[in-house]
Amino acid sequence: MYIKTYNKVDDKVKNSNKKVVKMTHGSQIPIKPINITPLPKKSQKIRTQQIDEKIINVYKSDDNLFGTKGQLYRFVSGKRTIVGYLLLNIKNDNMYLSELFCFNKNENIENLLIETAKELFEESDCKTLSLVVNQDVVLQYKRLGFKILDQKNVCGTQVDEQIKNKTFDSGNILMYLSPEATESKFKNQNIIDFEKIKDNQNIVGALGGFVIYRKVYKHNLEEYGIISEDKIVGKIYLNFYKKDNGVYKNFFGKVTDRSPLYKYNNENGINKVFVEFWSVNGMKKYDNVGLLYILFEIAIEIGKYNDCIGLQTYVNYENALDLYKYGFRTQTINEAKSSEQLENILNMAEYTRTLNINSLGMIDMMLMKKVLI
Repeated sequence: MYIKTYNKVDDKVKNSNKKVVKMTHGSQIPIKPINITPLPKKSQKIRTQQIDEKIINVYKSDDNLFGTKGQLYRFVSGKRTIVGYLLLNIKNDNMYLSELFCFNKNENIENLLIETAKELFEESDCKTLSLVVNQDVVLQYKRLGFKILDQKNVCGTQVDEQIKNKTFDSGNILMYLSPEATESKFKNQNIIDFEKIKDNQNIVGALGGFVIYRKVYKHNLEEYGIISEDKIVGKIYLNFYKKDNGVYKNFFGKVTDRSPLYKYNNENGINKVFVEFWSVNGMKKYDNVGLLYILFEIAIEIGKYNDCIGLQTYVNYENALDLYKYGFRTQTINEAKSSEQLENILNMAEYTRTLNINSLGMIDMMLMKKVLI
């Protein structure tokens, strides 16, 4: 789960592809699920809140998107505009904040989502509230009382077996496209017209009835999308990790060897494409997994064009099997950091704006229930 807002990108392809996204230091683009926008008829309104002179209604429904037994809460402005959502799951005495997303960069709405999650936790019989965040918001949650937990070592082959056998139920994991899968994908039909990329055009490819577009943001963060019948049916954001004068860098800055993202399988500092975000819009006409695979094909071709032979991303348990079938495998992590090590790094970040923390990876946190005396 990526708990973070970002500047929303228009869904219409514009004439210029030089729009610049203003992003905070070390921020990550979150993963948006499929079909979050429809408001089910059986949704139950549980509360109303006023934010910035707008009325925000919170609707509760059974989770029908992620395949869990949890509860999905949509935050709706007006009658149908969904501004955010959160997904809560309960296992034994622990409540998991599995997903939290704010569609618009609005701190008040983001705070409303967080406070609602805390209130629902306090009203429950659960003893702890757990979540996984990326490093750019970990300090925010620390100030709210969440405790940083030890990172976990990961045996890639063991997790792969769990994914294959459909027994994997953990949080986010780091996955990479296996070299064998990459080599086979290179032989597929070319989707991208690289002459159009050289000419800095917006429309850069086609596949059947689909049109492929491209947008470039500062520091080479790139967006590619699939258009069908003048509608965007899928998009993917790519971040390039490369060695530059002996320094390994990505969109957000230097990547140090303390980062799990420094490795790709058993290699260090390999040139790769990191998928920061993908989104597939639910349409009955198209298979969602098939659209996702087209997005990965685009990423592979763009990676090859940029001399980035690897493809890597963080994966949630609800889509791990789809990526495994495509050829992704779980990254082994043998040098996980303790909570004390993470705290020291993050405490330093509060006193210097130049400290690079973007490559720490995902961080587990937990909130204990208040003890009333």
